[in-house]
Amino acid sequence: MALTKATQNVIVPEIVTTNTTQTITGTKTFTSTIVGNTATTTKLITARTINGIAFDGTADITIPTGGGGSSSAKAWVNFDGTLVAAANLSGTYSQSGTTVTITTTTAHGLSQGQGISANFTTGTGVDGSFPVASITSPTVFTYIAAGTQTASGNVTLNRSSIRSQYNVSSVTFNQTGVYTVNFTTPMVDANYCPLMLIGDRIDGNGLIAKVALTTYEGVPLQKTIYAVRVAANGSSNLNSSENNVVIFGN
Repeated sequence: MALTKATQNVIVPEIVTTNTTQTITGTKTFTSTIVGNTATTTKLITARTINGIAFDGTADITIPTGGGGSSSAKAWVNFDGTLVAAANLSGTYSQSGTTVTITTTTAHGLSQGQGISANFTTGTGVDGSFPVASITSPTVFTYIAAGTQTASGNVTLNRSSIRSQYNVSSVTFNQTGVYTVNFTTPMVDANYCPLMLIGDRIDGNGLIAKVALTTYEGVPLQKTIYAVRVAANGSSNLNSSENNVVIFGN
């Protein structure tokens, strides 16, 4: 008997009909082209970015224009210049399990949660960056290591001066009030615009900030795709505890 629309659901219930509601189960392989839209195509399963702007299909996005069509903040950083100037510490360490205890030769000036980077010159410690777990005394603190072991030796530390950042890998101290901001991802070119603002002054002269890109007290300053050297100066120079640098470019 030939199948018709009137008989197909009774004789062969697995056939997909064109005018009734059905629940289809199991794995189906289609060799023909599927046309039309479904109710679940309003959102991408995996969100994508368009020119750096997140897009998942659920809402419109606006692509910034101007400055060649892609001008935007390419890097920014908030850092403590007093820590950049006195970042290096040396001392000894001992590790029991995952707890590493550091005893520095001078006051460490750290706070709980602050970031440090460690370079182990002797012993079996693993170099890396870690947050401070606890403060025992002005010269003793602990952090939690990734691996478990019992070891001891010498260590050199670098206190993180960066509070928050985007596309900045580190800040290097050059001299009082002069720093190099190093980019994680290089700029497209060196024609970007760097801006700097400091948040305090100890000489009572108010907020005075300046980006120096040519020379500063005889020191050649650089502006490359990899880094920019900035300087905060006024009637007297200082290492400010609050430094904000933002880079705009293509």
